Amino acid sequence: MKDQYSIIAKYLDRYASLPSLDDRRLDQWGPWHRILTVPSLREHQSMPLFIDRLCQVAKHSDLKILCLIDINQPEGHHHQTAMSNSNQKTVDLLVDRANDYYCCGGSSPSYFCQFPDVDLLILNHFDTPFQIPPKKGIGLVRKGLNDLALKLISRGIITCPWIYNTDVDVRLPLNYFSSHPQHSGYSATVLRYRHCPGPSHPFQWEEPSWQAMLSYELMLRYYVLGLHHAGSPFAFPTIGSTLCLDGTAYAITRGFPQISAGEDFYMLNKLAKVGKIFFSDKEITIYNRYSNRVPFGTGAGVAKIAKDTKSGVSYSLYHPKVFEILKHLIQSCHTYITTLNATLFWQQLNDTLQPILNAPFIKIKDYCES
Repeated sequence: MKDQYSIIAKYLDRYASLPSLDDRRLDQWGPWHRILTVPSLREHQSMPLFIDRLCQVAKHSDLKILCLIDINQPEGHHHQTAMSNSNQKTVDLLVDRANDYYCCGGSSPSYFCQFPDVDLLILNHFDTPFQIPPKKGIGLVRKGLNDLALKLISRGIITCPWIYNTDVDVRLPLNYFSSHPQHSGYSATVLRYRHCPGPSHPFQWEEPSWQAMLSYELMLRYYVLGLHHAGSPFAFPTIGSTLCLDGTAYAITRGFPQISAGEDFYMLNKLAKVGKIFFSDKEITIYNRYSNRVPFGTGAGVAKIAKDTKSGVSYSLYHPKVFEILKHLIQSCHTYITTLNATLFWQQLNDTLQPILNAPFIKIKDYCES
């Protein structure tokens, strides 16, 4: 236990990206049993439904929940005014709907809001002095949220060592806060997921946007199944809204990468190297929508598929041979690790891959050695 605390303390001291916030009063309002982190950008329309559901989930869990919400936007975006207006509406509706709220100290405005069965800590990274550098994007936002969650865990304000992560465009299951494993050795939890039409568009099953979403989800599931067939240790979905992270493992891997997209993919791949991934039987519903919040990912991917389909461009997946090749490569790597015989390694690759590639694999060996 001492080692865990020293690991977390070292991370918080040297590598954390903590928001400028006077969080000392949280000691008076806590402790909480679970902590949830949620990034928010232009979510004033989706936030009421998310908060209503979160309150239902918290009440059902019979646990005291703290939710950290970072309302953010990138610097220099060409839709700055629209983003800022939407973000301010999000703050206003949360403060207005809260039973009570308090302004927290710090260089950037933040609010502590008390709702029935759940408390919110709202961080402001959308006003001009506090906006997010565009190249760091959602990665920095998630890192700041999880770093703050880890700090509160280290202080005993949060009694559970697991950090729950999700997004506003989801519907959480009632048993959501029991998703993490009860045994040691796991570094992260991945929840099941499914996409469905958004609540404001209940009749969009036949619309192009929904057909594009089905194609994108098919790609996601096909990719993970392909990795599983190949025997890859990274055969799991990497969707930010489905993650729950062990605090110590998070500190060991030094947190989310500060990048504008794909932060969930890289974070989970780092965590898989320091512990096992737990596959929860809890399922999150993700609402279908176009989005340009990040340069790639679900929202951008769905929009591209819909655009390509309208232009007559077929949607394609990775060829199955890709995963067959990966399977043989992984098997050959295991052989080399066991025997330390490089000749056997290349020969095994050549014998297994030549029929697939219709060319001697030895050419790749010559290229690598050159």
